[in-house]
Amino acid sequence: MKRKKQQKQNLTEGAGLPAPSLPPVEVCETMRVRMLKSAVTPYGVLNAGTVHNIPTKFACGWIAAGIAEQDKSLDGPQETK
Repeated sequence: MKRKKQQKQNLTEGAGLPAPSLPPVEVCETMRVRMLKSAVTPYGVLNAGTVHNIPTKFACGWIAAGIAEQDKSLDGPQETK
């Protein structure tokens, strides 16, 4: 009987093993791109002329391939005269 209690206690206490560590969280930076050509991606259908926030590792490839261009405009109200 003592043996079963000891085994149960070892399982609940982790049997002296170190606590598992979590993998580091990768921060995904995004880049604003304006689509030059329509594309179907895991992020949905991106139509030509629209602006989207895309992870940088994908955006750089799309810019090099001529599918998109980096958008540097600021979001704000349209100017009125």
